[in-house]
Order: sequence, then C-alpha cells, then structure tokens
Amino acid sequence: MAIDQAELIQLRDELVRNRAKGVRSVQINGERVEFVDDAVFARRIADLNAQIAALQGQRDDPFATVYPALGRGL
Repeated sequence: MAIDQAELIQLRDELVRNRAKGVRSVQINGERVEFVDDAVFARRIADLNAQIAALQGQRDDPFATVYPALGRGL
C-alpha cells in the first residue's frame, strides 16, 4: 500500500517535532521505532523529504541547469 503525500508530510512533521524535543523513540502507526543517534534521525527525515519532493515533481538539485527542447511544432 502506497503512502500518499499528505501522510508523508505528517510523518515527517512528527519526526521533526520529536527530534526537536530530544526524543529517542517514537511510536508511528502502532510501531515503536528507536533511533540510535541523531544522525539516524536526520537520515530518516531527509529520506521523507526526498520522497515528498519526488511526489511533488521537484528536482533533487534546485540549481541544476535545464535546457529546453525546442521543436518546429509539427
């Protein structure tokens, strides 16, 4: 079952709030997840941000050069 964008944003926001509070373990969807250190917490948040960006059609690199494809319209 795929998770929709709104649910991913909700999960990410929950993790960000808990990380800011200094919490090491969280309960998400009935599952208890324990983070060993802050780096693991940060990686999970970054992963959720990447998934959200992909669903929104955003690029990983916002400064990437884009070359338009032009045609004659035929």
